[in-house]
Amino acid sequence: MAVLGNIVRTHPQSIRVVTDTNGNVHKYININVYERKEVARNGDTHYIKAGVKKEEKRDDFNYFIGNIKPSQPQEEREGTEQDTEDLPF
Repeated sequence: MAVLGNIVRTHPQSIRVVTDTNGNVHKYININVYERKEVARNGDTHYIKAGVKKEEKRDDFNYFIGNIKPSQPQEEREGTEQDTEDLPF
């Protein structure tokens, strides 16, 4: 299943910087995806929060990142094709 999402904010304090054995520097952020108790009005079924270790969590900070909803392919609708003989060019 494909999903669509959006990122509302970034969390610089949650970004981890790691250098691999070849000397390449990588930045990443741990995330947790949670299922909503009820589907939101706009169809969101899940939400994303920054994954932070318990000992690093702050009570005064909101770790919410964004929302997710299932991606549904557009169904081809009948009658959307135009007859090209009627076009003036």
